[in-house]
Amino acid sequence: MYNSAGGILWGPEILAQGDCTSTGALNPGDDYYRVLSDIPILGQADNSTTIDGYVMYPIADDLWGIRSNGVYAGVAKDSTTVDMYASDGSSLTGNIYNQGDSFIVNIGSSGSDGVGSAIHLNASQSALGAIQQADSDGGESTTFLPNSELSYVFAVPQPSEYIALALNEGSKCVVYDSAGNILDQETTTQQTYPYPSKILFAGADYVQKFPAGVFVVCDAPAYAYYERIDTGLDTDEVNLWGLRDLGIVSKGGAYALTYSPGGKVNGFVNGIGISADVSLDVWSHLVLTYNGSEQKIYVDGVPIATRNLSGLILDVTTNLEIGRFANWYFNSSMDEVRVSDVDRSADWILTEYNNQSNPAGFLTFGAEEVL
Repeated sequence: MYNSAGGILWGPEILAQGDCTSTGALNPGDDYYRVLSDIPILGQADNSTTIDGYVMYPIADDLWGIRSNGVYAGVAKDSTTVDMYASDGSSLTGNIYNQGDSFIVNIGSSGSDGVGSAIHLNASQSALGAIQQADSDGGESTTFLPNSELSYVFAVPQPSEYIALALNEGSKCVVYDSAGNILDQETTTQQTYPYPSKILFAGADYVQKFPAGVFVVCDAPAYAYYERIDTGLDTDEVNLWGLRDLGIVSKGGAYALTYSPGGKVNGFVNGIGISADVSLDVWSHLVLTYNGSEQKIYVDGVPIATRNLSGLILDVTTNLEIGRFANWYFNSSMDEVRVSDVDRSADWILTEYNNQSNPAGFLTFGAEEVL
C-alpha cells in the first residue's frame, strides 16, 4: 500500500488463499491510498471511529455515483485526463492528473439524504477511484462504480430511509414489495450522455420509507445506494449491487430471461424472479411466460418453476435486447429467439419444443406413387 508520494505505508504482505488481514492504523499524510496486489483481492477501507467505511473497487476509466456533501477521487496513473458531469447539467472537463493526485468533485448540487446530484466521471485511461462521503446523516461512505456494474434490478435487504439512483439515460424506476406490489415510482427527464440522470425515492430523517426486501426495477442501467435504518437509528449508506446475470432476452426492468453460470436459468417480470435448473453442455429449450397472475419457466417443453404474480408488465422504453441484460452479455450460442404478446399455453410450448427437437416426428409418409 502506497501514499501519494509513492512511499510504502504497509506491506508487502503474503497471504494464503482464504486469509484475511488488516493494515491497522495508517497515517498517510494525505487523502490518497494506492493498493497493489498480484492476485484478485477484496478490500475495505475504514477509519478509527468505524464510520465512513467503503468497499475498495478496482480502478476504472468510467465511474458513476451520487454526490452527498463531498465526492473524493484519486488517480493511479500519470497523465490521466478526467472529465466530470453532473445531473444538474454542470460539468468540468479536461483536467489532467498524475499518479498520486487526489481531488474533490465540486460540480453539481450537494446535500444529505441522497439529494445531491448524480455524478459521472470519465477518464482517459483506467486509473480512477472515487467515493462519496460526509452525508451528515448516515455513518458510511459509498463507492462510485463503473458502467459494467450498472444494472436494471436491485434487491434492498434492509429497511431503508431513502434510495438514490444515478442512471446513464432518462429512466423510470419502480419500487416493488416482495409480493410484486408497487410501493413507489419515479421518472427522470432524459439527460444527454455523458451527463447522468438522477432518481431519488426520498424519505425523512430516521423514518423508515421502505421495509426490508423491496426490489427496485429501472428501464435503464443504474447505480444505486440506500440508507439503512433500524430500531437503533443506525443509518449507514450502503451500495446496492444489481442483478448481474448473463442476458438471454431482456427488455429493461420489464422482463428478462437470464442465465447464471453453473446451470440456473432465471425469469423476471417487473424484477420479481423465478429460477429453474438446466443441464450444462447441452442445448436447452427455454420459455418464460406471464399471464397477469402467474409466471412460469419451461425447460424442454416442461413447466419447471411457477410463481404467483399480479399486475401489468412495466411499460419501458428500453430496447428489446437479445443476448444481453444491462451490461452483461451471453457469450455462447442461441437459436430461434421468439417473443410473443400472448401467454402461450403449455400444449403450444410442448409442441414447439417437439417440433424443434424432433421434427421428423411431425411427418408421415404415405406409399410411393407409381406413375
